Amino acid sequence: MVSAQTARYYNWSGFPLEIYETPSVKAKTLEKIPVGQAVKIIPGSNDPAYTIYLSYYGDTTSPKKEVADEINNAGSFYPLKTSWVKVAGKQATGYTLQGFLSRIPYKRLRKDNEADNYVEIPVAAALRTFFGKPVFYRKQELEKETKEEIHFVEQYRFAGGVTYNALQQYVEKDGPGGEEHRIFLPNASLHEAVLFLLEITNASAFRSEGKKTVNKIKSRYDFFSWWYQPNQYDEKGNNVKDKNRVDFEYYAEGGSSSASFVKKNGGIEIIYAYGGC
Repeated sequence: MVSAQTARYYNWSGFPLEIYETPSVKAKTLEKIPVGQAVKIIPGSNDPAYTIYLSYYGDTTSPKKEVADEINNAGSFYPLKTSWVKVAGKQATGYTLQGFLSRIPYKRLRKDNEADNYVEIPVAAALRTFFGKPVFYRKQELEKETKEEIHFVEQYRFAGGVTYNALQQYVEKDGPGGEEHRIFLPNASLHEAVLFLLEITNASAFRSEGKKTVNKIKSRYDFFSWWYQPNQYDEKGNNVKDKNRVDFEYYAEGGSSSASFVKKNGGIEIIYAYGGC
């Protein structure tokens, strides 16, 4: 990870990043920064707040009224708080949304062709692209009920404190079961973790091009594929509230998937899981 003190940020929005003359989406565009290229944040300015909404593929279904600044309906929009920041591009100085920027240098995982867009890249391989060869790896087989069952956990550690743990359990190869992936990104903010998960899971390949979005600016967030779950539960099923954790889920016939983001140890842990029959 790049140091939190570094003012160099990269365009992770998934689209050309607009630099505006003033902190407003209605302002004049001064420059468009290509995907992956860097800008420098100019510190010291007190810029306006901005909200990016996370919903299932940018679904525009109206949420219920807000109560105490929180959207009060399970499985609806999550208000991801960010702000405008003053930045210097190659040609101009102006304003853009910090929620589109990340301190992690962007690296393209797939070739720029339609056939490659649908190729699944294992999480471990994606992490190697961004963080290099792991400095530690261990695979542990877990208890199985049958010879055909697949049940194991893998542990990775990368330079800079990035860690990855993967758990797989299936009745048999290509059979029912599921996986859980845990990625810890040190020094990361919530929006950086969300953008990172959307990139490594190739979210942009699974959304209709012409679909409307709840957000005013087109971005990678429009490919978010879960609904916000404000009700949290512990392992015993008791209702809890963990202010350092945000949960999302999506249920479909035959399976489900979830994504959680946990603030811990100065960074964000991503917990991404899916399974079905």
